[in-house]
Amino acid sequence: MRMRPVLSTTLLFALTALTLILLRPLMPVDETRYLAAAWEMHVGGSPWVPHLNGAIYGHKPPLLFWLINLVWAVVGVDAFAARLVGPAFAKACVAMTGLQALRLRPDRPARGGAAALILAVSPVWLLFGSTTMFDAMLTAATLLAMLALGSAARRPRRGAWVALGMTMALGVYAKGPVIRSTCCPWRCRCRCGQGGTARRRDNGRAGWRWPSRWWRSACGWCPR
Repeated sequence: MRMRPVLSTTLLFALTALTLILLRPLMPVDETRYLAAAWEMHVGGSPWVPHLNGAIYGHKPPLLFWLINLVWAVVGVDAFAARLVGPAFAKACVAMTGLQALRLRPDRPARGGAAALILAVSPVWLLFGSTTMFDAMLTAATLLAMLALGSAARRPRRGAWVALGMTMALGVYAKGPVIRSTCCPWRCRCRCGQGGTARRRDNGRAGWRWPSRWWRSACGWCPR
């Protein structure tokens, strides 16, 4: 099974991240601030708009705070449960990195596990992937967009472009429109929509318009 090394590496990273969460306290200033904003949403602030010290916290998009409150709605208010949200995305990134390597080089299945392992043991990824921050969410959205673009390059279909738009919208809700910058180089590499039919070009433009539409629908949380 080609995915077995990737899944094994993903499990290894998950156990390592869990150990790091158990061994260290919350990292000031970022982790403490984000959990405080989620807590204010929980105790009586707006369920949709993050607040910090009674004021609208518009520095970051709301997806992380929504997910923390969703976890609290299921298991109750618990700092440990809230701290699992960010690492869950980091774990998914390890698996998607291996999957991307398999998609790029299907003739060399060993590269999937190797790519996942390189990311999983990276000190920077272990540090930021085990914290309650937005970076792992943005990385997950970028990897999903790369997979969608690869699918569109191999077999152009409207569904692939819709998937691209949805994953970029996820990135917008995770860390803002910077997702367009992280995906643009990969879109240029795939050269999707170039030299193809008008339908393919239309599908490509439609896929890139999705995040803008979703972003406008999310602007209600931004301070005026």
